[in-house]
Amino acid sequence: MWCRARLIAQAYSPTTFDFRLRGSDPKVTALAWRGSGAATTAIYHHIININTLRTIVQNPQYKQLVDLYLDNNSIPSVKELEGSEWFSKFRVLSLRGNMLRQIPVYAFDKAFQSNHNIVGVYLGNNPWRCDCHYTPRFQNLLLKYKRIIRDLPDIKCSRSDQETSMVQISTMLLSTVCKSGPVMPISTINIVNITLASLILIILGRFLYDWHSFKTTGKLPWLSSILP
Repeated sequence: MWCRARLIAQAYSPTTFDFRLRGSDPKVTALAWRGSGAATTAIYHHIININTLRTIVQNPQYKQLVDLYLDNNSIPSVKELEGSEWFSKFRVLSLRGNMLRQIPVYAFDKAFQSNHNIVGVYLGNNPWRCDCHYTPRFQNLLLKYKRIIRDLPDIKCSRSDQETSMVQISTMLLSTVCKSGPVMPISTINIVNITLASLILIILGRFLYDWHSFKTTGKLPWLSSILP
């Protein structure tokens, strides 16, 4: 089913868009794009209840897609982007207001380096993971590509994180999530090892002293003189 409609879409002047209604797919109830047929170049309006990018990224119909706006859906992962042809040539990617906790930092770094068509990436209003393992790498990506990632103030730690709730990741101190652990007391086994090492050094030192004394004076060590 096809129809023509006039819309105003995110920073674009009123223009004509084609709609295809997909009632057979419960995850993709409506798509709005510029162009028609195989020449789809931009999806502007969010796809209701979508939770994966596979349908779009791997669909030949969207081979020419360059602008993708999937704000306010339920997408928990973008692993489908890694290694995809689309990720190497896209222009705009907006994933604001989804369920993302982390992204493959290496894949995004590689794509940003090789793709010279990128105009903007939007990742704000997601419940981002904040810990010492992930945050340093993610923060480095955000700062490295701050001219590409356009909504840094909205990229914050998950509200559920007690110590970092809603903290802006690009400006947070890494010491907030990478705290030094408590100083561990010396264990019993280490005390035993230190004691044994000290005794060995004392015995070795005494032996060397007695050996030197015997060589110079001919006098037997004190211990040998009292033994029967």
